[in-house]
Amino acid sequence: MKKALLTAKEFSQLAGLTRDRVYELARQEKLPATRFGRQVYIRRADLDEYLGKDWERKLERDQKETEAAPAGGRPVRRNAV
Repeated sequence: MKKALLTAKEFSQLAGLTRDRVYELARQEKLPATRFGRQVYIRRADLDEYLGKDWERKLERDQKETEAAPAGGRPVRRNAV
């Protein structure tokens, strides 16, 4: 059974963020969080929403790269100078 509330540490591990970044997002109110005493909790539904938004951004970026690719279908790799 999945927990309805995640600690900041659990959220950070599942979302691929640092714990400090989770606290920062919560403090800036970019991530809905609840504080009980010293512990910060985030709803699992908010994790799903966060990952969903991230997934949508990655999909959009991949689509743009595919559209910009040459006719051969492989994107041109540019070396940093």
